[in-house]
Amino acid sequence: MVVVEWQQQQQQMQQQMQQQQQMQQQQMWQQQQMWQQQQQQEQQQEQQQEQQQEQQQQQQQQQQQQEQQQEQQQEQQRQQMQLHMQSQLQSQLQYRKQHQPRQRWRG
Repeated sequence: MVVVEWQQQQQQMQQQMQQQQQMQQQQMWQQQQMWQQQQQQEQQQEQQQEQQQEQQQQQQQQQQQQEQQQEQQQEQQRQQMQLHMQSQLQSQLQYRKQHQPRQRWRG
């Protein structure tokens, strides 16, 4: 009788121990999971930040390029205007040369 009780007690104790161990393991596993999730989130955030920075840089570059293009266009327009003015001047000069009254030298 006593032996049976003792065995039962032993079994109960073992079960309790096992349960505790299981709980501990579960807790550890959960903690690990949480830690992993955190790590992942942090990594994702970092990646996102990097991507944003890259995008910003690209945008800046694009802006610079656009500005340069605008400047070039303006310069081209200016040059075209100059050319136009020059050609007009030249044609006026030529016209004048052709239609100058011929001077007669009086001897």
